[in-house]
Amino acid sequence: MLKVFVATKTTKPNGKTASFENIRKYFDAVQWGAKEMNALLPVSFYQAKEKFLTAFKKRVASEKGKGNMDENEADPIPMDLYELICTWAVKEGNVMLHTWTLLQWNLMARSVNVEPLGLHNLKVFRDSLQFLYDQNKSDQEGAKTTVKHVYANPLNPFICPVLSLGIYVSLNKSKFCNSEFLFKTDV
Repeated sequence: MLKVFVATKTTKPNGKTASFENIRKYFDAVQWGAKEMNALLPVSFYQAKEKFLTAFKKRVASEKGKGNMDENEADPIPMDLYELICTWAVKEGNVMLHTWTLLQWNLMARSVNVEPLGLHNLKVFRDSLQFLYDQNKSDQEGAKTTVKHVYANPLNPFICPVLSLGIYVSLNKSKFCNSEFLFKTDV
């Protein structure tokens, strides 16, 4: 069943071939789930995985030569899924996940850029919050980082980063007695 499902994901909606890494991650997810459940996968899973990925790797090489690959390897999460994740996090009471997800989306950031954010990275500016990273992937010294603006969403509180950040900071105010980092705990 997994091979059939993954086979449907090898071609993107735009007709281009998905990257090898995107397809490999489906198998990785199954392995991670089995590990989390302390379950053993059958040897046939690993054999089928290797056979499928070897064949797909050859297809990717062929399609790349024909120009049928997207330049970007990762597909963005669709807005509907983003809203579902945020709504679920609120209903579960997981304020940290909610705030993290909203910041990652609104800052268009990698998780490694959200994790080290602190109060020193944040300023209130007119009708937005301004975030300025200390560094990023392409600028390790932080000399050329640019300000990112984050705006409130009064029409949908489930995806309002300003509301979520306010709730998160209010609920975790004792955390800021010893650290000014929003998420990082081991400083």
